Amino acid sequence: MKARSVLGIFCFLVIAGCAGITPLTVGSSMAEVERLWGSPTQSHTMPYGARLIYSLGPQGHNVYVTDFNRQGRLLRNFDAMTRDNLSRVAAGWKKWEVEREFGPAFWLTRFRVSSNLSAVYKYAGQFAIQCFYVEYGADEVVISTATRDATSGRDLFPGEREC
Repeated sequence: MKARSVLGIFCFLVIAGCAGITPLTVGSSMAEVERLWGSPTQSHTMPYGARLIYSLGPQGHNVYVTDFNRQGRLLRNFDAMTRDNLSRVAAGWKKWEVEREFGPAFWLTRFRVSSNLSAVYKYAGQFAIQCFYVEYGADEVVISTATRDATSGRDLFPGEREC
């Protein structure tokens, strides 16, 4: 009987954890949002007030943006990691502008020869995890972007990362 109860509680917690994050109500205070969601991954000052970014999961598949007015009240919140949102990134954007919209990248690497920086963002596409690449020049300005499936239709080698 005890094992069955423990199993039931475990299953409940797993299902509750998969249910997602606590929904927010427009007009909530910044303090209420931080109480519900914890400390943000990043925060930014915006012309209309403030933006808190919450990168969820170890892979960063979901990045929730919460925008607040100057009085500290929630204007809107949304998952920034969509194909439409990411497609707005274009040559000429600065690294801080990309991070203001999408938070920190899942993976960063600097090329030795060119000193260019490559940032990788991951998001859930329609059928598979997608990788969105942003290449910055040495001045941290976007040079190019690209998107592909995380595994590109192949099996990963042991220890190999998606993207």
